[in-house]
Amino acid sequence: KLTAAGPHTERRDCRSFQVLGCVAGTVNVGPEELRAGEFMLLPAALGEYTVAGNGTLLRTDPDGRFRRD
Repeated sequence: KLTAAGPHTERRDCRSFQVLGCVAGTVNVGPEELRAGEFMLLPAALGEYTVAGNGTLLRTDPDGRFRRD
């Protein structure tokens, strides 16, 4: 779970893609806006990206592990 309350930088580890789901509010992931109920796939090679806005994201890797922050 990631709560966005202003801009900050996240980093991908290049192992595999990641799934982000916005469960509350509105969050900008890079140039894209996610609203509650919307999902996004981030490629493994993305590197750094910015998260901003006022909302809550859930994120997971496709290997079945759920990461809590």
